[in-house]
Amino acid sequence: KLADVTLTNANLTDANLTDANLTNANLTDAKLTGTNLQDADLTRANLTRANLTDAKLTGVNLTRANLTDANLRFTDLTRANLTEVHLNRAVLSGANLTGADLRRADAGFTHLIDANLTRANLTDANFTRANFTNAKLTDAYLERTEFASADLENANLTHAYAPGTGFAEANLRGANIDGWTINFFTVFRDATWTDGRTCLFLSQGACD
Repeated sequence: KLADVTLTNANLTDANLTDANLTNANLTDAKLTGTNLQDADLTRANLTRANLTDAKLTGVNLTRANLTDANLRFTDLTRANLTEVHLNRAVLSGANLTGADLRRADAGFTHLIDANLTRANLTDANFTRANFTNAKLTDAYLERTEFASADLENANLTHAYAPGTGFAEANLRGANIDGWTINFFTVFRDATWTDGRTCLFLSQGACD
């Protein structure tokens, strides 16, 4: 049991921490490259600036964890619980977040280039100014998600569920929105539409 442990700057590269209890652990600046954290419990853990490149976090519990400025390039977060996680400025380019739970996540300025968020749940999350270029959001739940000024160029939003979602000033150029669900409360104010045109200031429910 490693609950409440302090592992600041620890080198845990390629370590096997499957099913580990790291609740409230302090892993600030820790090196976790290639580490196996499958099904581990990292509830409220502090992973600020931690390096988790290529780590395996399948089914991990990161509820309310702090991953500010963390490096999660190519990390496997399939079915991970990231509810209310802090992801500001984290890098998740190429990460696999298939079926991940990101409800109410605070993830402004996050990099998700080429990330796979198929069937992920981003309900009520904040992704202001996040970069989703070429990301896959097929069948994702985006209800009331905030994408203000986010870059979604060439993102795949096929069959995404996005009622009440905020796309004000977002870039949707080249995005695939086939079969997505939006409603009158979905905001497109000053957004760049899929064909490159700019939506009007009062665009809501459609790009006017």
